[in-house]
Amino acid sequence: MSRDMSNAIRVVGGGLLAAGVLAAGAAAGAAVERIVLSRGSKPDDKWSMDEFDSIEREVVTEDGTALHVEIDEADSPLTVIFCHGYALSLDSWYFQRKALQGKARLVFYDQRSHGRSERADFDSHHVDQLGEDLGDLIAAIAPNGPL
Repeated sequence: MSRDMSNAIRVVGGGLLAAGVLAAGAAAGAAVERIVLSRGSKPDDKWSMDEFDSIEREVVTEDGTALHVEIDEADSPLTVIFCHGYALSLDSWYFQRKALQGKARLVFYDQRSHGRSERADFDSHHVDQLGEDLGDLIAAIAPNGPL
């Protein structure tokens, strides 16, 4: 067999091997996805996400950006406002929300351009603006009483 023919067989064989590995990987991924999706969440699953009986509001900031707000009411004079971190949403407070439900009035909001809040101009993405947004939120949601 000539050297050129031998190289051609190696190239074709390598390509077929790579295609086979890719196909096997795709099949394995699809099988895992089917298993995970078919499991669903069971009622006694401690990691299933409960729905909260919240009041949903929209607070419009001084510059016109709409912030998504959820309020869990309680028979308490105390209001606690939860401010999430960068690149998160109000959903990041799930476990704290579940543990504190009914103990205080809980206010969760998505910061500008996060979660379900309105996308704001890029120039307004700075810490000072987040503080102003929090001030607008307090004025709208909890102007009186202890925070």
